[in-house]
Amino acid sequence: MKRKIAGFLFASILFSSPAFAQEDYTVQAGDSLWKISEKFSASVSEIKEANQLASESLSIGQKLVIPGSGKDSKEKKLAVVQAGNLNLRESSSLDSKVITMLHRGTSVEVLDKGEEWSKVKAGEEVGFVATEYLNFNREKASRSSNLLSERLRSITSDLIGIPYRYGGTTPKGFDCSGLTAYVMGELGVDLPRSSAEQFSVGTKVSKGDLVPGDLVFFDSLGKGDISHVGIYIGNNKMVHSATKKVEVSDLDWYFDHYPYYGAKRVFEFDS
Repeated sequence: MKRKIAGFLFASILFSSPAFAQEDYTVQAGDSLWKISEKFSASVSEIKEANQLASESLSIGQKLVIPGSGKDSKEKKLAVVQAGNLNLRESSSLDSKVITMLHRGTSVEVLDKGEEWSKVKAGEEVGFVATEYLNFNREKASRSSNLLSERLRSITSDLIGIPYRYGGTTPKGFDCSGLTAYVMGELGVDLPRSSAEQFSVGTKVSKGDLVPGDLVFFDSLGKGDISHVGIYIGNNKMVHSATKKVEVSDLDWYFDHYPYYGAKRVFEFDS
């Protein structure tokens, strides 16, 4: 009898629990995982996991399952940093430790909005920021992100083909960190000179959550240190100053051939 009751209770719980909300989507021309994730408010990593994707490469007509996109799913609340530099703190107090600094225009996920302090997620970091320095207009956040992508494409397209030059920091010739410092400088962000120093600033970003403007870091010399940096531009591509010139490369090739140290979000753009 006890076994029957236990089985009945288990079955009742199983069939009365709501199914996970999801939606089917067919990949269109010009789609990328990042664009699809923005459209449905599901992270790139969630979409990849739901569809067992090994990379971000997509084919037109490909069928995808979008997790958490049904009517019962909870939409992420986004906000844009509208201060020049905003401290992300461990707790809701000016006396608490600063986790990192967020630049103007950075998009964050709002976990809990408060009158004075709000709990947010920026990249992989979770902490508290002053609510007055956040813009909660989701549509504006999306427009700001699109503006960054457009400006990034405009700047980097004119630099493709410029020869590699060790120590180079100008359009006469770039090394890898010279290129990233130059491009981010055009976007209003001052970066340290070397790739290792550049890795020490910004907010950590997981591989599955990369957006255009994020910096990606590798050990291209095989010496156990960061020795190469590029700028993610979407569609699993990065622009970087390679061994001979500035070019666009597929990230999967770099992931397969060099140790990957991670990504940092350091950009700022008009909000």
